[in-house]
Amino acid sequence: MKKKNGASWQGLTKENALRLLIVNAILAALYVVITLAIAPLSYGPIQFRFAELLTWTAWLNPYCVPGVTIGCFLANIGSPFGIVDMIFGTAGTLFTCVMMSRSRHILVAAIWPTVGILFVGLEFVVLGGWQAAFILETLQIMLSEFLLTAVIGAPLIRAIYKHPLVLKLRKIGFSTIRG
Repeated sequence: MKKKNGASWQGLTKENALRLLIVNAILAALYVVITLAIAPLSYGPIQFRFAELLTWTAWLNPYCVPGVTIGCFLANIGSPFGIVDMIFGTAGTLFTCVMMSRSRHILVAAIWPTVGILFVGLEFVVLGGWQAAFILETLQIMLSEFLLTAVIGAPLIRAIYKHPLVLKLRKIGFSTIRG
């Protein structure tokens, strides 16, 4: 499945800008709620952060990058790794969303969340982790991220890609939604 490239902030109507602001606020809130609802699984060396499925919104519409990124930052306030996770975890999610938004093919986009986990791996270095811990823990989180975003997320996004709501959003002015 391929998509068109890029989004331009120029020419965005006030109505669409308001819609995008609302969508991004909802995305940020969803990211926080999903992450905190299953907090024990959302943090640590073995994690399944289901909120990362929201990174697929950046593939559908690059304007969704801020909402997912802000949601990650806010969710990481509750992280046991504190400010370090707020910085590196959020940087990883931002990297992931930007790269997904620039990917033309769904299979390429599916790989970026796993690559973005390298930012999380850097947390272990900053927190004083030694090399073996960095490699093992990073690979564990990469595996869980791959399972969530590529194995579950890619087929899920394929299934909803032509959903009537997504088609309607295209018609009402969200022309940057991939399709």
